[in-house]
Amino acid sequence: MFQATCALLVILGVGMFGLGRWQKTLRTARYEVYEKGITQVVGQQRQYIPYTEINDLYLFSSGQTVLTGLPTNLAYRRDASEPFVRVNAHLAGFEAFQQLVRERYLEARMPVALDTLEAGGALTFNYVGTGQVWRKRISGNFLKVSTQTLVVSRDALQIQGRWVSIDSLRSVDLNSWSEQVVIRDEAGKTVLATVATGIMSHDLFLTLLRALINCRPAQAAVA
Repeated sequence: MFQATCALLVILGVGMFGLGRWQKTLRTARYEVYEKGITQVVGQQRQYIPYTEINDLYLFSSGQTVLTGLPTNLAYRRDASEPFVRVNAHLAGFEAFQQLVRERYLEARMPVALDTLEAGGALTFNYVGTGQVWRKRISGNFLKVSTQTLVVSRDALQIQGRWVSIDSLRSVDLNSWSEQVVIRDEAGKTVLATVATGIMSHDLFLTLLRALINCRPAQAAVA
């Protein structure tokens, strides 16, 4: 019994040490935001990632503002094979920082995304469902998430394995009060309703989808 208790204390101690070191990184890291990418600087270590290599740009709430949905964290990674780099509100000027990163990210990725679609390719976006978003706000452990996928091609949107024609989509509405993004088809039927920030790289997803929907009438008129 004594040995088991000691072992548990050791495990807890190691866990708390790891958590403390991680929290220290959050507070001591600084960031350099460039036109084409972002660098995290921790002591003498520098990690630069171009925006075009970041597939998951994730915004979420924590702390005292968790129930408001106001983003107080920005996390990014190339893909699910590597851990997120997390930046939270402890960073001085966080609001301006996250806004600048989002703008630069969209500017860098949108032209590449359009070229990919024009060439017949598709883009995959990971998203965290509404229920899980709210559970994380209450329970914490924000970056340990199970994701679903949204796939965008030039002609269709795939949601949970079901393809929906872009021609059939009519609106992409974002409600700032409820945080919900709602995509509807020509009959007014809801195709997708979810918390917007649960969609990783949601600025790119929404801008891209709106561009595809809006260009359809013009194409039809030319034809």
